[in-house]
Amino acid sequence: MPDSLFPELDAEVLLNALLGEIQDVGLVAWSAEGYITSLSESCARLMQLPNTATVGGPVSMLWESPCRDVMTAFDRFRDNVSEPRFEQELCLMRDGAPYWIDLAVLRCPKACGKTSAYMMVVRDITQKRHALTYAEKAQDLFDAVFRGISDAAIFVDPDRQILKVSMGAEAVFGYKEAELVGNGIKMLYAKDEDYDLQGRLRYNPTKASDYTTYVTGYRRKEGQPFSAATVGGSLHDRHGELLGYIEVLRDITDQMCLESDLREQSEMLNSIADRHGRLKAEAISPR
Repeated sequence: MPDSLFPELDAEVLLNALLGEIQDVGLVAWSAEGYITSLSESCARLMQLPNTATVGGPVSMLWESPCRDVMTAFDRFRDNVSEPRFEQELCLMRDGAPYWIDLAVLRCPKACGKTSAYMMVVRDITQKRHALTYAEKAQDLFDAVFRGISDAAIFVDPDRQILKVSMGAEAVFGYKEAELVGNGIKMLYAKDEDYDLQGRLRYNPTKASDYTTYVTGYRRKEGQPFSAATVGGSLHDRHGELLGYIEVLRDITDQMCLESDLREQSEMLNSIADRHGRLKAEAISPR
């Protein structure tokens, strides 16, 4: 049996054949002296350089001179190791527009251990980086908007562990955000049975969110209970996966006290009117 399935092809021929088939990533090889020996069409397209203009030239010509990040990475790859080294480096295209790449370099040693060549695989991840940047900005925007809610707003994960709180929640409950995040929202309820009840009625995956207002009891950091009008329900991503639950509440203790006072005054007035009516009826009735 031959040592190779393709004994008539040497390593360079096989490499060039491989380079020609690669479409999604760029692959380039260069000598220990730093001169390009092979370059895939996809790599030339990624670097916006024609293949014929780069083979035989220095590997540094793949990047504009103002960008030293990649060449600095190459210096690190010259260690006496044969394992692949992975980086993410910001490069510059020939028109000056920045782009991001995944970069992997493999040192190819000779039998004596000295380096014979280097091989690099490049993949353009600019769109991925832009998507991540957009996602980070969107997350920052969500965090800023959520924090700025004047009412007490609390966002919890599917297990009802607190993830975010608004500044309004800090003011109402007396806790700082760092004291709440990571803890169960149960700590904010006045009674365990209220927490369990709302979990059965609203905050579980089997319940559809109607965001109707309900009144339940909570407890401040110093232990004072209070009543709050609350609106809450579940939040899902665009794929329908449950992200968690949100509760937005407003302290109605003063309102309830006012309503209680009004009821007491109304009852007192009714009592006075009733007594006055009885007295008047007694005064005019014949003896």
